[in-house]
Amino acid sequence: MDTFPDGVLVETLTFEELDGGKTRLTHVSRFPSTEVLEGMVSQGMEKGAADSRDRLAELLEKQERL
Repeated sequence: MDTFPDGVLVETLTFEELDGGKTRLTHVSRFPSTEVLEGMVSQGMEKGAADSRDRLAELLEKQERL
């Protein structure tokens, strides 16, 4: 069962090349309402997002070593 049937959000990720071979990642999430945001956060969304960022960092480090 979908806990948040109207819980569609739009995520935008922007990668910006910086000096020194660095990259800035900007991640913006837009929720349809405060209630949906609060509900998703209460269900552990923040941990899932942090886990995804950690996994991305691991993949990028692995790619850099190739």
